Order: sequence, then structure tokens, then C-alpha cells
Amino acid sequence: MRSLAEDDVPLLTEEKEGVDFYPSTCESETVSVRRCYLATALFVSVGLNVVLLLATAYLAVKQSQSIEWKAPAREAVVHELVQFASVRHTKSPFDGPPNDEVDAAWHELYAAGISAIPKSAAALLPNRTEAYTGDEKHYIIELDVFHQLHCLVRFPTIIGKLAANLVGAQNLVRKAAWPEYYPEAREARYSPLNGGGGIFDHVDHCLNAIRESLVCNADLTPVTWHWNERDQISGVEFNAVHTCVNWENIHTWAGENAARIKFDAHHHVQDDLEFPDDPKL
Repeated sequence: MRSLAEDDVPLLTEEKEGVDFYPSTCESETVSVRRCYLATALFVSVGLNVVLLLATAYLAVKQSQSIEWKAPAREAVVHELVQFASVRHTKSPFDGPPNDEVDAAWHELYAAGISAIPKSAAALLPNRTEAYTGDEKHYIIELDVFHQLHCLVRFPTIIGKLAANLVGAQNLVRKAAWPEYYPEAREARYSPLNGGGGIFDHVDHCLNAIRESLVCNADLTPVTWHWNERDQISGVEFNAVHTCVNWENIHTWAGENAARIKFDAHHHVQDDLEFPDDPKL
């Protein structure tokens, strides 16, 4: 017969030795079942949120890589820190009233706006572009930065019927500020649209194109205010450090990939490439 002391020993103690049957949050008999469920739900919720966060970050990186990979000049993109010039202390070659030197500085920005890319690169574009007549292995594009600069800087070559309408319209936004020096800007502002059916306001087009680019590539550099002890007033300083794409690399890429033959805008080359924006027949 067992002693009374032996009968008082809980049987559960022997069963629990070496066996972690209950979660740590539920081991104590004083912990309520409700608290156990809440702890488990919290653990599962945190785990799911971590998984969701990692998945979102992964998809964002994949999407960013996909967009960058489609850009024909992606290999030329190198970022660098550039301090912009102060408006109060530095005068650039692009400043001041028009003269031959200022014109030359602006014109130098535009070197080879029209580029020729291979068919393999054209197939990666989100929109269709035309192949060259007589060189169907290459397709015509223009990096949009050169289109934006064209609104400020002279376009070196106008092809076909566009020459008659736009030869005086290049560099129009800057010229429009000096109509006495550039009378061609006033005369060429309004041009007939290709194919008829309206008038093309080149200044409005260029201003809107530059606006779209500024919004698309929003510069988040903080512009600061500095106290002027002499004038006893705070003023904005624009000589902040910006993260920029190295312009020389882009300029070099455009020159190396410049179109070598004349593009025939009046001849359409049939090809086997398919794009989402193609009309469905």
C-alpha cells in the first residue's frame, strides 16, 4: 500500500518531465485560454505582415529592374552628386542676354538626338517605333531628354516636310523671351499640323513637355534658406547638392548610337514585332 504522501503527488508532474507539450505561453495553469489565443493570433499576424512586406519589396525591385532594363541607354546611366550653382554668386555660360557665345553654349547641349537601336532593343520597348528604310535591322528612337532640350536648343536637322514648318521653331522657348533678337521665334510659333486640321502651338507643346518631365522625374533635393545678416532677411539658396545622372555618359551614348542614315518618314516598314498599343485588325 502506498503512503498518503505518495498519493498526494500529482501524476501530471511525471508526464510533463522532458516533454514540452504546451506552448510556452500556455504552460502556466494560471494563464487563461483567451490570453493563449491572443498571443498565438499576434504571432501569426506579425509573421504574415513580415511576409507581406518582403513580398512587396521584392515585387517593387523586380518592377524597377524591368523598367530600367527596357531603356536602351540604361548602360550609360551613372549617378553622381552635383552641387548646383548659386544664383547670386555664379554666372554660367547659359545666362544672360542672347549673343553668339550664349547661343553656342545652348546649341552644344544637343548633339545626336535621333538614335538607331537594334531590333532586339526595339522589341523591349513598351511602344512601337519605326524601322529604317533600307536598314530594317535598326529602329529609330529619341531619348526624351533630347526632345526636352530641343525645346530649348536648336535641332540640327529637320527631315522632310517638317523643315518648312519647324525650321524657325527650334530653340523656341528661350527665343520667345527675346523676340527682338529672334524674330523667327515669333513667326514660327504657330505651325500647321501635319496632315492639316489645325494649328500647332510649339511654345505650349514645349512648356507642357518640360512640365511633364519635371513631374515625372521629381527632384526631391531639399532647397534651403539662409539668413542674410546685412539685409536682415532669410533667402532661398539654390546651390544644393543634387543626385544627377552623369550627362557626359548620356551625351556619349547618343553620339555613339546616332542615326547614320536618313530616316524616310514617308515609308512604313512592315515587321513582325508586336506591341500592346498596336491597333487590333
